[in-house]
Amino acid sequence: MKIKTSLLPKGFTAKAERLAEKFRDELNVHHCGHLCAFRLANHLKVSICEASDYGIEPEWLERLTGWSGLYMVNQFSEKIIIHNTNHTLGRQQSTIMHELAHLVCKHPLPEDIILPELPFLRRYNPQHEQEAEYLGATLQMTRKGLVWAMRRSMTVAQIADYYKASHEMVDYRLNITGVSKQFKNFGSV
Repeated sequence: MKIKTSLLPKGFTAKAERLAEKFRDELNVHHCGHLCAFRLANHLKVSICEASDYGIEPEWLERLTGWSGLYMVNQFSEKIIIHNTNHTLGRQQSTIMHELAHLVCKHPLPEDIILPELPFLRRYNPQHEQEAEYLGATLQMTRKGLVWAMRRSMTVAQIADYYKASHEMVDYRLNITGVSKQFKNFGSV
């Protein structure tokens, strides 16, 4: 998983860490602890739905291997995330955190650019997409949490299991936060 940080506004990564810790405080989760995406969604008053709830056949979803989820507001102003349950649980957690990040960042919904041939796919502002990628990943695993895990000599698999994340997400967070390099060069801090 590679995400360029070039489109992120200055100070965004520090803001993401503060937001991840703020939500953990509000939900009585330690800054190093696992924050369940479904619990955070409930806290933010967002309903989580499966694509099948909207009549999408599982066979059709399997063909959309790249589709993970979307955030929308219906005509009753209800906030809804629809996600792909064909993905692993770790991937589903990441998808929901990503979509919640769009809400937290107050990104406008791009209703006018929904792709008509595939109504579940939309085009997004690239900067907004990078912000959601970064904040969503940070909501899943804070930098403090990664340092905590590395100090306990946890493997990538153990960290992924603890945070209900994919191995790719753990690798991404270890690299993008500099925690991997920190422990490689100094053993720990």
